[in-house]
Amino acid sequence: MLIDYLAKHSHFSQSASQIEAGMRADPFYIRHGTNAMLHNGLKRRISRSAIKEYVKRLRLAIELTCKESGLSLDPRQVIASEPTVMNEVGYRLKGTVEWFHEDARVAAGWDPSRNHTQSLASRVN
Repeated sequence: MLIDYLAKHSHFSQSASQIEAGMRADPFYIRHGTNAMLHNGLKRRISRSAIKEYVKRLRLAIELTCKESGLSLDPRQVIASEPTVMNEVGYRLKGTVEWFHEDARVAAGWDPSRNHTQSLASRVN
């Protein structure tokens, strides 16, 4: 969910507090998981400390994916940490994100044997 939020709000950096507030106010994130098979639905809440941890995990995932694909790309160039005026760290996604539904990719002729990660390096701003 964090990568989705950062992709939708990539025009400027936001602190963990701003991201938390934005996700709590956005109907998409509020409704996320409400179709779960629980009595009250699954309501996911994300804290400031969780956002910082998820940023670390996302960077690690990007690093591992790039190494596996033979790309020399710094994950901090994809998810940037930028200073803010309030002496906090702002996070911003500096890459282009394209969402694909698995069924749609196969129907459109997506070839799973082709290395699609190569285009990542050329899309990072």
